Amino acid sequence: MCKQKIYPLPQFAFLILLICFSNLTKQIEWTYQAGEIDVSLHQPNLTLEEKWSQFGIVKTQAMIYNSIEEAQIGELVVFPETALVISENDNLDFMNEIKLLSSQKNLTLVTGIVERENNYKIRNRLRFLGLADKNMIKLN
Repeated sequence: MCKQKIYPLPQFAFLILLICFSNLTKQIEWTYQAGEIDVSLHQPNLTLEEKWSQFGIVKTQAMIYNSIEEAQIGELVVFPETALVISENDNLDFMNEIKLLSSQKNLTLVTGIVERENNYKIRNRLRFLGLADKNMIKLN
């Protein structure tokens, strides 16, 4: 049998280069702070039964109104997925009102909302209302 010699020097040199390179890249500023933004996160804390009931819909809408009223100018207000369980088309008056209120306070409201497709399937999506600065928030 022929034994092959192992030369650890190239492997050791590669490891040293890798460590040096990773230490050098730690020094590079890869991002920069464009500014500060106030953020408020809201959780309705409803059971599933409550969430899909008339009581839950009214309570969630009241929370959204209150969050807009209490928000600072320019704030980002976030509600979780399926916070709104009525589709936008079925709730246009409310949606238009919170869009107007958000714009008046120069804030961005992000909420989860259900949407009914043509075949009546329901899916969850995010809805941005108000400012939604396209340079700061990617809406793609």
